[in-house]
Amino acid sequence: MIPRIQHRRKILLVVTDSQSLLAALNKGSLSQTDWTEDQIWLRLLTLMCAGWSVHLQFCYGHCGVHANELADQYATQTMATGQYTEQGIAPLWHTDLLTCFTAQLTNKWRSTIRQDTHRHLLCGTRPSDLSGKDLITQEVLHRQELVHLARARCGESELWGRLYWAVRDCTNQCRFCNISPEQSAYMRSNNDPTAPGTDTVPPSARKTSLQ
Repeated sequence: MIPRIQHRRKILLVVTDSQSLLAALNKGSLSQTDWTEDQIWLRLLTLMCAGWSVHLQFCYGHCGVHANELADQYATQTMATGQYTEQGIAPLWHTDLLTCFTAQLTNKWRSTIRQDTHRHLLCGTRPSDLSGKDLITQEVLHRQELVHLARARCGESELWGRLYWAVRDCTNQCRFCNISPEQSAYMRSNNDPTAPGTDTVPPSARKTSLQ
């Protein structure tokens, strides 16, 4: 099938076992009476108008092939080896559409993340781990550890004050820097050298915080 826009020619290989496609091609685009066949022609004509040269390859039968059709099986093999019918033909589809969509949505989400926070400077765009397990030993965290994690994710943990020494170039909009007076008072009451308002910070405390 030749495209209408020659200077934008692109090639698309379609491997199928669809009997409806054969019936649609036998009748032609103007003599369709079946809705499915009419939709097939509509999509083929849309591709042609967009500059695609459509190559059709039919595979007979799929009876007895478990969990897959013969056409899909051959198409997957050719995509894996790169052995297409002609040079320059791109893969037909993604073998795992769910992974493709997830990657697209993840990239879109990452582009909207603020980059002027402690979390971004320390963790980048990596998502939070909500499994409730230690990332190194894979042991299940006990109740107190889960509480600390939950408070840290909400920016309400007194332990976040130490991040001030790990990342110094954050802006005033960072919620982990602008802790409440109650949190600051609690940290000072525990002789925390990194508490806001503390004038003297021992070098050992800074070194420990950086680690």
